[in-house]
Amino acid sequence: MNSSGIKRGLATTAIAALAVTGVPAIANAAPLNTVVGADAVQVVNPDGGISARNDGTNGTYRLTALGGTNVTSVTFSYSLNGAAGPFVNIGSAARNDNGVFAFEWDPSSIAGAAAVTIRATATGPAAASTDDSDAPVAVNNNLATTNITNGETVGVFQQPYGAAGDNQNVIVDGTSSNAGSTPALSFFDGTTVTPAGTAVSTNAAGATTGTWAGVLDISGYDYAGANDELLVQATDVTSDTEAFALYRQTISSVTAATTTTGANSSTVVVTVLDQNQRPIAGARVASSAGGAAEFTDRLGRATFTQSAGTAYYYADATEATGYQAGLGDQRSADVTVDQYVPVATALEAESDNGTAFDIDEYDAANDITVQVNDQRGNDFGGAGQVVQYYWTLTAFDGTTGTPRTPATGTSTAVTGANGQAVVTLPYSEAGTYTLFAGVAANPATGTGAVPSAQLLQVKAGESEVVFDNTDPASAPAGGDITVTGSLELEDGTGLAGRPIDLSYTGGNAAFDQATGPDAAVRRVVTGANGAFSATLDDPATAAGVAQPTENGTIVATTADYVETGSTPADTDNPGATGDLDVIFSQATAPAASTVEITGLGGAVRPGEANTGTVLVEDASGAPIANQTVTLTVDGDTFFTDGTYTGAAGSEGGVLRSLGKSITVATDANGEADFQVGIGRSEDFDDDSEAADTVTATLATAGTTASVSDTAVANFDSTNPLNVGEITIEPTDDEGFLPEARVGDRVVFDVFVTDQFGNLTDVTVNLSDNTGFADVYGNFFGGNTAQSDFLSDGDFVAEAQQEVDQTITASYTQGSVNVDGNGNAVAGPNETVSDTYTVEWYEYNLADGTVTITSSPEGEVMVGMPVTETVRVVDSEGNPVQGLDVRFIRQGPGDSADGDANFVTTTNRNGEAFYTFVGTEAGTANITVSVTDGDDVLTAQDQVVFVAEPGPVDPDPAVVIANLSANNNGAKPDRLKVVTGEPRSAGAVVKFFRIKASGGNVQVGQGVLDDMGQLKKNVKDVNGKKFSRYFARVLPTDDSLGDRSNNTRVR
Repeated sequence: MNSSGIKRGLATTAIAALAVTGVPAIANAAPLNTVVGADAVQVVNPDGGISARNDGTNGTYRLTALGGTNVTSVTFSYSLNGAAGPFVNIGSAARNDNGVFAFEWDPSSIAGAAAVTIRATATGPAAASTDDSDAPVAVNNNLATTNITNGETVGVFQQPYGAAGDNQNVIVDGTSSNAGSTPALSFFDGTTVTPAGTAVSTNAAGATTGTWAGVLDISGYDYAGANDELLVQATDVTSDTEAFALYRQTISSVTAATTTTGANSSTVVVTVLDQNQRPIAGARVASSAGGAAEFTDRLGRATFTQSAGTAYYYADATEATGYQAGLGDQRSADVTVDQYVPVATALEAESDNGTAFDIDEYDAANDITVQVNDQRGNDFGGAGQVVQYYWTLTAFDGTTGTPRTPATGTSTAVTGANGQAVVTLPYSEAGTYTLFAGVAANPATGTGAVPSAQLLQVKAGESEVVFDNTDPASAPAGGDITVTGSLELEDGTGLAGRPIDLSYTGGNAAFDQATGPDAAVRRVVTGANGAFSATLDDPATAAGVAQPTENGTIVATTADYVETGSTPADTDNPGATGDLDVIFSQATAPAASTVEITGLGGAVRPGEANTGTVLVEDASGAPIANQTVTLTVDGDTFFTDGTYTGAAGSEGGVLRSLGKSITVATDANGEADFQVGIGRSEDFDDDSEAADTVTATLATAGTTASVSDTAVANFDSTNPLNVGEITIEPTDDEGFLPEARVGDRVVFDVFVTDQFGNLTDVTVNLSDNTGFADVYGNFFGGNTAQSDFLSDGDFVAEAQQEVDQTITASYTQGSVNVDGNGNAVAGPNETVSDTYTVEWYEYNLADGTVTITSSPEGEVMVGMPVTETVRVVDSEGNPVQGLDVRFIRQGPGDSADGDANFVTTTNRNGEAFYTFVGTEAGTANITVSVTDGDDVLTAQDQVVFVAEPGPVDPDPAVVIANLSANNNGAKPDRLKVVTGEPRSAGAVVKFFRIKASGGNVQVGQGVLDDMGQLKKNVKDVNGKKFSRYFARVLPTDDSLGDRSNNTRVR
């Protein structure tokens, strides 16, 4: 961004300078709205080339203008034909900074224009006045940009030291589009722009844009008094100007801190700040211990070396030397540096190539060093110290040939005078190398030993330039392609800071450059993750001239660079290459052209790519080359290049996604291939199948804007590419597991997923831990079961006596891994298993309990139906299903309805029901008998029938709790309990999660509402896997309690 925020006014002698340099003249230090006539407007910026290249602050260009007191807003516009116009509107701005009107503009739509005139048009009560930029300027977004940090004020330190070289220092900082930018600094004074300093780069390593700061010496500036203003310019490839209110700095505080400490001395950094707590540049600083004075830099800092002892540091406020508090000098607190006897204590390793590098960059002579440090972290010098070391290796592909070098013992290296030794990397194959090292004791004294420890871990291998773009990359002819990629080792680790030369052949397309015109070659430098990008432009033809298509190739080659920090200087090059085909295609096909999708054959597995082809032909059936086609796909399917993500040797199957929509360009046969893939999809979970639609759209000339074709991409999860997990789940009818009665059959489902969580259909092996119980497949018998997509019972467990039976379900298959190029390779067999423990107990009906209740309770009108409910539970309190139940009724009307003896069986809740009608007044005696064929339990109840009902004291209502749930993925599981009994309102409900290993844990609690219902969200603890729940409704004075059914939810 180039910006020129002129604020308020300037000192009188600065006015002429503005006129000379093309910046609007300001008459005096009055507000800016009086600089020009009351109804006038004047363009301030631009005053040179325009670029929207990101300067580290933003990617726009700041247009500014001055307006008189009557001007309420300014409209900016541009012309490509000078003052004659026509002018195209850019935007309007209200007055926003003491007379300045500013608008942030993105000029990209006219990038490349060689002569652009900017016009400012005033809005006010008078007729609109205009002003144009002094001369037409170029709009070139390749131009490097710089930006002075905006602010209201800056301070000036007027050195008072009585020397001919005393300066008047102003600290200026900003940003730039180029990392490492060091703009020249100047200020407007008198009749000229006065050069007054050069900034230094302050950006961090690996930054893609720059930051800078510098000291501007404004000696010669003519101060006006209370309203001094300073207009500053920073110039690199382009320039920026900013105006500030100027204040005089006085020394306000001095602080001092040690940074590095040696055995006999320390480095001390002194910081001097002004009355606004801003740094002062050029302040003279000295130590109370004596020695030469130092002057503060752009950060307000001066650096000293202090010997052992105590000293303070002071900044001189006058010419007088020595600390003079009465003259305004300021001093720091005391700084104490002590002495110590250094002892070899620890080691520190460093790789000049960083923690990841191409083995071609490695230089055994000096690249990896070990430094001996003392107890305070300082270098422990001394030649002849013996460093003992060894390396371990983990290969990227998982098949390490030499895991330790040397196989036993250690290698040795001897330190130089600085206590540093060079160690050798024993490279044998691509992988992660870990260095362990210590120092041997001096054999003459027995001292100086440092225990061995892990010091360094580096990755080394053969790098490759990998392009992110689909190959071939395509764009409409006359457009551009953003080329992205990275320099990577075999496991995908990026190499940062490496230069790469990109070259293009095949046509007249060219790369955008940092500065200057486009060219067929562009050098880029990889970022922190090894990534790079560049823009390849296909020049647009003039209006009315047909735009040709173009085919070409980009070749990427790593370039030589000087290794940072190496001594002596070391030139490295990874020696990596890569290439990418490019098509600049036509966006619109001739009228009556057609597009057709072929391929996409049979179903493939999740994690495998399905390949299709689009064919474009003209009206005569001839293929159309270099034609753009847009492809989209619905559902969970995505486009892919067919390669897997992940490090070499890791699990494959995760296809690199290109998104839901891509653009392809046809080859000479009018064809373009594409691939689609899928990962997780709920469509698989009911029948193993997923089918999504691919649509190809072709823009055409003539009356029909476009034509399209569709095809179906089919996927099948029956047999997994890589297995995910296996889960044993009791069916919903198994109400009180993990407890089960000896003699019952317990039915389970088994589910196996692929690596994405899709259900599969495979054969599972079954086993248990005891000879007193059995487990077998529900449909085929034996020790296997078939996992599927339904909760229909896959295997059965039974027991002959009390025992804890742990059931194991396991599945084994080969795996698919990924190599260093993203391709599939065979991996080792993988086994997944799950267990479930059933707690079998002996059952005796004689130890159980039978209860009988009637509804309604109390006296009942003759002719009204009465329902008797029997509930049977065993000694563990679990309901008993399948018992024979006989109801015998004696009393009024027992011979009238023909059901005085009623036989039924208990349901899964251990309940049986009998409904009858009393036809005359009196007492009905109901006896129920329950038997399993061996034992009998009985219970009795009475119902009084009256002609007129008396008061009723109702017994608690019978509650049947039903639990349901909705699949909610990885979000909280949503549970709902319904009793259908309003009299259970207010009952406490406890929710339990059934653990896979047996047992359960409470996960929530609530109260039934007036309708006998409760909804509850509980935390999902296993992502998209299944969980099983049940609920217990506790009894109240008005209702009985109940245990719900089991339910499962993903």
